[in-house]
Amino acid sequence: MAKVFKIAGEQTLTQNGKLGAWLFVLSPLASGLCYYWFLVEAGKTYGGQPEIPLALMVGAGLAFLGGLVMIIVGRSYSYRAYEEEQKPAESGGLWSK
Repeated sequence: MAKVFKIAGEQTLTQNGKLGAWLFVLSPLASGLCYYWFLVEAGKTYGGQPEIPLALMVGAGLAFLGGLVMIIVGRSYSYRAYEEEQKPAESGGLWSK
């Protein structure tokens, strides 16, 4: 029997990758809440301060993009090569009878 080498790979997220995943998921929710707050503040006739929620919306958008980068960069790869005996085929193959 012939020897066959197989390679098994695994990908995991580091701490930066996990933080990036949380930022990627939660920042659109925070941005939506800030957008609602912005609409409330912009709708006030006098005394509204729409600058604060607008700045927080920009910050949430930047956190979203930063989270995407952190997910891509924050990965760890590990590979393992092992030897396996090749088993004979029970059937003769695709073209045999």
